[in-house]
Amino acid sequence: MRKAVRSLFVAAVAIGTTVAFQGVASAASYTYRATNVSGGPDWGQLKACSNVNYNGEAGRACFQPNGDKFWVQDLKDDGHHVEMNAQVNINGNWYHCLDYHGAAAGWTYCSFASVVPENARIAYNSSVWEGSKLLSTGTLLATDT
Repeated sequence: MRKAVRSLFVAAVAIGTTVAFQGVASAASYTYRATNVSGGPDWGQLKACSNVNYNGEAGRACFQPNGDKFWVQDLKDDGHHVEMNAQVNINGNWYHCLDYHGAAAGWTYCSFASVVPENARIAYNSSVWEGSKLLSTGTLLATDT
């Protein structure tokens, strides 16, 4: 059920963008739990960040093309978790990075280097969840891999 809700949520958001996704019957879905790290991203390597608000600024997800990494940060110690959801135009594949580490952890990341195709367009956003319930979505962005 959760996977279907997430896919429907990302699909509904993606329809409203100017990014044209090709329908692929065999599209795959990759869901990773974020890795907790000390420190954070190299801001010079990041593309734009998708910020999400829920009772104030709640989290963000930023794309780093080098290594196809998504950096995710939970900004509120409120028991909710932050996710990044993305789709690639070439193959229609879905990518999800789930940050369950909480605000105290700071930055976390997911690397999709082995599964995201090069020279593609990727659309992504951040979201805040309470368990399997979507609370809020962030800015939808698109960039090249």
